[in-house]
Amino acid sequence: MMSVTVGGLAAAMIVFTVPTIALGNQLADLRLAQGAADAAALAAADAQLWQLRSDPCFLAGRVVEGNGFRLARCQCTSTECCISMAPLSWLPVDAPRARAGAVGENVSVRCVW
Repeated sequence: MMSVTVGGLAAAMIVFTVPTIALGNQLADLRLAQGAADAAALAAADAQLWQLRSDPCFLAGRVVEGNGFRLARCQCTSTECCISMAPLSWLPVDAPRARAGAVGENVSVRCVW
């Protein structure tokens, strides 16, 4: 009787622990991806604002791919860059996205997600 109870408790621990660990890993990946999106938007905006020779969206893609993720969309205007990344997993959350660029009264946010 005792071995059945111990076996049942062990099975219950496995049933609840494995999905919890998987969810935690997915949420950690989401935070890493958001950081990559932020860095990519900053790199693209820097290239755009300083008129560097490299294409801003190419630089954003390099930053995102260098972090192990995939860039879905990059849109730059003369004052800002908007980055959207590919969905990461089965989680019902929006894909990471970021905006970087000039600030001030004359600048309006024009990112279309």
